[in-house]
Amino acid sequence: MAQANRRNVQSVRRALSLLTILAEKPNDCSLSDLSQTAHLPASTVHRLLDSMIQMGYVTQNPVTSRYGLGKSLILLSRQALRKQELPQIARPWLEELACETGETVNLTTRLEDSVIQLDHVDSSNMLRVSWNSDERFPLHASASGKVFTAFFPQEERDRILREVERHAFTAATVVDRKRFERELQTIQEQGYALDNGEREAGVRCVAAPIFDADSSVVAAISISGPSSRLSIAKLHQLASSLTRAASKISESLGYLINQKSQKTSK
Repeated sequence: MAQANRRNVQSVRRALSLLTILAEKPNDCSLSDLSQTAHLPASTVHRLLDSMIQMGYVTQNPVTSRYGLGKSLILLSRQALRKQELPQIARPWLEELACETGETVNLTTRLEDSVIQLDHVDSSNMLRVSWNSDERFPLHASASGKVFTAFFPQEERDRILREVERHAFTAATVVDRKRFERELQTIQEQGYALDNGEREAGVRCVAAPIFDADSSVVAAISISGPSSRLSIAKLHQLASSLTRAASKISESLGYLINQKSQKTSK
């Protein structure tokens, strides 16, 4: 067992060293270049590269047979950068909204089929909504989760819709597929989502999407509070300030600049 673990660790280290070499080289590399630079047998390098090609971390040019970094690695790097940048960019807006509304403001991102918290500013009220940093929220029963789902590609959205009926958290959780689909359409049109006690009874929330330069929803910003203070009408009122903040954060990530350049080029 110990020997097998050592072999696994060695393989991981060797694979990472190959990725580092590919990242540092100005051009794609041949198998012999990688073997020589990494001080590894060509057969070992070839085996590791094949595995990473299957996972999308490495690509091979069909004409030259040379290797380069793959799309999966590039996407992974972007996600890591976003998670580092987002809290810093969004923090002033979280603080401003918390001060303006007196309620808890959250910055969230998607993790698999759930939503997790990146940052938050708690309400100053004694009665307030606050979440553990490692707590996960369902996509279909939280305002932030609905925001992500509404802007998913159609195939992924359909997959979530097929599972809606299985997960009711409260009496208010929407478990009817057609009703949920209509709600997602409304979210796309109005630019924000509501949670009317669908994850936690007595808690309401409004969330808006944050886009990046690729027009992808990478995060959501939300305002949460007890139902006794946040009526549905109040949530719609708060949506104006919330969507404005989301737009400013998106602009900082290049979203509006990207949209303007696309319109200009058409």
